[in-house]
Amino acid sequence: MTVFGSEHIKSRKEHVCCFCGETIEKGTYYVKWSGIDDSFFHCCAHEDCDKLVSGNYLECDDEFSTDDIIECILDDCRDHNISYEGKSIHELVKELIKSKNGKEKN
Repeated sequence: MTVFGSEHIKSRKEHVCCFCGETIEKGTYYVKWSGIDDSFFHCCAHEDCDKLVSGNYLECDDEFSTDDIIECILDDCRDHNISYEGKSIHELVKELIKSKNGKEKN
């Protein structure tokens, strides 16, 4: 896989986050990147989803799907004793980042 680059941009329309599968609202900032892997692709992600997933779950040569990422997020919530019932995946991402940042400072 070859990635051409990424950029942080303000959304002019709704997109779907390739990590959590939820809507990136119009007017919010997100990360967008493109590349080639058998064919041309582009992905969009909430900034916090990109931060969590890129820093914790992606292995350079491994294939992944949104379902794989969501399972990793849920496993991480269990490990950090974060209740995930009734919460969106994007809400859990924010809680995990907050939890991980708190542990780094201690």
